[in-house]
Parts: sequence; C-alpha cells; structure tokens
Amino acid sequence: MQYLLQLLSLVTSDNKYSGYINTTDKNKYREFKTEIQTDTAGVKISIQYQRTCTTYYTYCKHTGKTKHECHSSLNGLVSDCGSWSKN
Repeated sequence: MQYLLQLLSLVTSDNKYSGYINTTDKNKYREFKTEIQTDTAGVKISIQYQRTCTTYYTYCKHTGKTKHECHSSLNGLVSDCGSWSKN
C-alpha cells in the first residue's frame, strides 16, 4: 500500500510519472487450429493451420531519475496476428 501511495505522489496532473520511462516488451508466438472437413466421398480430413502473432506490452519502468517521465496514455497491450496458412 505504501508503494502505491508513493507511486501516486509521482503522478502529475497530465498523467505523467516522474522517475519512470515508457518501456515496451515484445513477444512473438504461434497459434494453431485444426478444421475437420468431409470430402465428396464422405471421408473426414483434418486441415491444420498456423499463424504468427506479436504482442507489444508498454508500461512504466522505474529509473529513479527525476528527469525521466512516463506517459500513462502510451501504456497498454497491442496484439497483431498474421493470416492463417495451411501447414
């Protein structure tokens, strides 16, 4: 609780945090899916797909340097995935 109070005391009226900087972490991962279809002969076939996704997570990282400012409006999570392709 004390840490939260200290953090709140660093917030300016325009939602900037003194002593912090915006930092972004990037994570790439693959997603997989399988579809089952029936061909014209009534045989079930399995079709596998994959796509690559990238997630960017921006947050305030403590530096302790008063000249640094973190803009809270820039923080958040953004994901972007490519198109599904057959394996």
